[in-house]
Amino acid sequence: MVLPDKKRPKQRDDRQSETHSRGQLYEVKWLDAYEMESGWHSLQDAMKTTPPEVLSVGYVLKETKEYLLLAADIGSDKMDNDVGRVTVIPGQWIVDKKEIT
Repeated sequence: MVLPDKKRPKQRDDRQSETHSRGQLYEVKWLDAYEMESGWHSLQDAMKTTPPEVLSVGYVLKETKEYLLLAADIGSDKMDNDVGRVTVIPGQWIVDKKEIT
């Protein structure tokens, strides 16, 4: 079934992705999801809950509108295609990103 243009679902646009060289380190400040411990809580305590702010440092492997792919470790010359401690951060959760010089 072909939908008219107005009702057609949006396609993901990964064409706007950007890959950084392995030599550039970035500091990424982002908000993470948080869940209160199991059990009963007062409404007042629940309303005080906010997402924790996280600061991650690593190599940006890929960046799109939807997410940022960050690797904390990259392989040496002998392991050129290997990465470690990869984090996927939803784009809407990112507060700030800056290159570390």
